Amino acid sequence: MIAALIEELRPWQWTKNLLLFAGVLFSQQLGNPDLLLRAGAGFVAFSLLSATVSLINGLADLEADRRHPKKRKRPLASGRLPAGVGWIALGPLLVVVLLISIWLGWGFAIVAWSYFALNLAYSFGLKHQVLIDVFVIAIGFVMRAIAGVELLRPVSPGTALSPWLLVCTFFGALFLGLAKRRREPGAARWAAAGVGGLEPDELRALHHLARDGGQVRHRGHALHRADRGLRHLPLPLPGARFREHRGPRPGAAHRPAARRLRAALPGGGAADPLPALMGARGPRGPAGARGVRIEARAKLNLGLAVGPRRADGYHDLATIFQSVSLADTLIARPRARGFSLRVRHERAALRGGRGAAAVPRGAANLVLRAARAFAQRTGLKAGARFELVKRIPAGAGLGGGSADAAATLAALAALYGVRLARGERLALAAGIGADVPFSSLGGTALGLGRGEKLRRLRLARPFRALIAVPRWRVRTGPAFAQIDRNKYGLTGWGAKLRFAQRVGRESVSPERALLLGNTFESVLGRRAAQFKSLRSRLEHAGVRHCHLTGSGSAVFGILAAHAPIARVMAGFAGEEALYEVRSMRSAVTVRGL
Repeated sequence: MIAALIEELRPWQWTKNLLLFAGVLFSQQLGNPDLLLRAGAGFVAFSLLSATVSLINGLADLEADRRHPKKRKRPLASGRLPAGVGWIALGPLLVVVLLISIWLGWGFAIVAWSYFALNLAYSFGLKHQVLIDVFVIAIGFVMRAIAGVELLRPVSPGTALSPWLLVCTFFGALFLGLAKRRREPGAARWAAAGVGGLEPDELRALHHLARDGGQVRHRGHALHRADRGLRHLPLPLPGARFREHRGPRPGAAHRPAARRLRAALPGGGAADPLPALMGARGPRGPAGARGVRIEARAKLNLGLAVGPRRADGYHDLATIFQSVSLADTLIARPRARGFSLRVRHERAALRGGRGAAAVPRGAANLVLRAARAFAQRTGLKAGARFELVKRIPAGAGLGGGSADAAATLAALAALYGVRLARGERLALAAGIGADVPFSSLGGTALGLGRGEKLRRLRLARPFRALIAVPRWRVRTGPAFAQIDRNKYGLTGWGAKLRFAQRVGRESVSPERALLLGNTFESVLGRRAAQFKSLRSRLEHAGVRHCHLTGSGSAVFGILAAHAPIARVMAGFAGEEALYEVRSMRSAVTVRGL
C-alpha cells in the first residue's frame, strides 16, 4: 500500500520544483550549506504540495479515472490504494508543509500556500478554460522562482529578486505549455475546455493567421457554441495576400460583425474557402456541426410504490428517482434522410458483467423510436446516424433504454438547433416511455402518475452506491399483473403516497427516500429467495439499505462515505456484476465532436 501511495503522489513530476534552487544558483552562493539546506527544504515543501494536489485530484476524479483507458491503472482508480487511505494521507502531508514553511519564513509561506491555492483552482475549474490554463501553469513556475528567493531572505537579507528571472521563467514556461497543448492529439484538452470541435488543422490555420498585423473578430460556429471558450479571438490579417485564408466557419457570415468585416476586404469578401482548406469531413448540421456526443446516465428508484390500476390500464406510481454516474454514450452525426443505429457494448462493471443483454432492434429500439417521434413532432426532414456505446445493463431496472431515448432527443435538438419548451420536451418524452421524462430532466425528482409527473427534489448530500446485477431478469408486465392479483399488494398505498408527497416538500437523503420501499420486492415469486440471498451478501460486504431499483433485477445499496470499494468487493461473495456509482445532478451531458 505504501508503494501505491507513493505512485499516486507522482514523484517523477517533482523535478519541476528544482527551480527553487535558482535563487541560490544566481546569487552565486552554492557553496553556502545553510542556503542549500533552506533551498532543499523549500524543494521538499513544494514537492509535497504538488503531491497533495495530485492526491486531491485523484480522489475528486476517481469515477472518471476508472473509465479512462490509461488513468484507470492508477492506484486510486484501480483500487490498489483505498480512497480512505488517500484522504487520511492528506493530513500529514499538509502538516509537514506547514512546519517547513513556518521555518523558512512568512514570505516563503505566503508564496507556497498561494501556489497551493492556485493549483486547487486549476484542478477544479481553471484547467477547463482556454488559454487561462496555460497562463496558470506559467504563473506556477514563476511562484516557484519567487519562493526560491524568499526562502533566502531571512538569512541573506541582501538577496534581490531579479525581474529577468521572472520574465524568462514566465515566458519559457508559457512557450512550453503552448507547445504541449498544440501537440496534444486532436487538441482534445482545449476542445474539452471550450474550443468545441477544433481539429489540429483548424488550430494551425488560426495560428498562421495570427502571425501578421491587423485584427479579425472570429465568430465561427466551432468557436461560438455552448462552451464559448473564445468569444472574440483577435486574428491579425495582413491584407489581400491572405484573402484565401480569411473568414469564420460556415453559419457566421450573416452576423453584423462578419458583414462589416467582409465588406472591408478586397473583393467584398465574396468567397469563403477556409472550410475547404481545412478538409471536408462528411455531412454537417445546419450550423456546421459534425456531430454530438451525449452521455446518457442510468437512474435508481430510491423508493417505488405501486398504486391501483387506472382506467387506461396503467398503474399509479409514487417514486423517487436519482440519476447516477453509470452512463451510455450516444454519438449522432447528420445525414440527409432517415435514421440508422449501430450498437457496441463496453464493459463498465468493476467485476463480472461479461454477458450483455440484447438491445432491441427495429421499431422496438427506443433510440430509433425517439428519433422518429422527434422528427414527427418538429417536422425535421433530415436524418442522423447513431452510434450507441452500451454500458448500462439492459432490462435490469436501471433505465438504460429510457436514458438512450432521452439522449436521442437531446442529440437531435443540438445537432439541428431545434429548441423545445420544457413542457413540450417532457410531453414528447412521455409519449416514448414513462421513464423518459426523468431521463431528460435528471438529478433527484419525485415521480407521480405513471412516473412522468415530475417534481424536482433537493438531495441533502451526494452519495455513492453499489449496484449488483444478477443474470436473471424480472418481466415488468407479469410483475404488475401479480401486484393486481396479490390480495395485499396495494395495502398502504395511500400512506405511501402521502409519505412520498411529504418527502417532495423538503430536501431528501437517500436513507429517508429508501423508507418508501419497493412494491416489486413482494411479487418476485420464485426469484424471491435469490433476491434475499443477494441482498444478504451485499449487506455482509458493508452495503446498507439494499433494495431493487425499478422492477428489478438490479439490487443497489448505499456505500459509507469513505468505505474503500476494494474492501467492499473483497467482502462480497457472488458472481453478480458489480457497479460503483455516485449520485449526479443531471441525466444527460451534451458535447460537440
